[in-house]
Amino acid sequence: MNTIYIVTGIMFTLLLILVFKIKKQNNLLSNSTYFILTLTLIVGYILELIIYYLNSISINNIILEIYTKLYLIFIICWSSIFSVYIFLLSKKDDEYNKKIMILYALLTLTSSIAVIILPLNITYTNIEYVYSNYNLNYIGLNEDPIETYKTYYNNSSEQ
Repeated sequence: MNTIYIVTGIMFTLLLILVFKIKKQNNLLSNSTYFILTLTLIVGYILELIIYYLNSISINNIILEIYTKLYLIFIICWSSIFSVYIFLLSKKDDEYNKKIMILYALLTLTSSIAVIILPLNITYTNIEYVYSNYNLNYIGLNEDPIETYKTYYNNSSEQ
C-alpha cells in the first residue's frame, strides 16, 4: 500500500520536471535551484522505495542502516535546498545570496557528517523508531496510521 504513494509521487515529480523543462524560462538562479530541488526529490523517492523493500524482506541491519542514513541526509539536503530556494525568491541581492548559500552549504555538510558519524538504533514495534544517542528521532509509520497512533499513545501512557 505504501509503495502506491511513492510511485505516484515519482510519476508526479517526473511530470513536473517535464513541464518545467518544456516551458520557456529565464536563466535565473532560482529556476536552476527549483530544478535541483525536484531532482533531489526523485532521489528521495527512490531511497524511500529501497528502504521499504529492504525492510519488507528483513535484510541485514547494516544495509538498512546505510540506506536509512542516506535517507536522513536526503531530508537534510532537501530542506536546505528548499530553504535556499525560498530565500532566492524573496531576496534579489546577489552578494547577500552567495553568503546565505555558503552558510546553508556549511550547515548541510555539518549535519550530514553528524548523521554519518552518530549511530542509529532500530527498534521494531508497531511504530518503527530510528534514534541516535542524542535523541534525534525518526519515526516511520506502518500500514495503518490510526492504529499506529493508538498503539503509540497506549505505550507512552503506560510509561
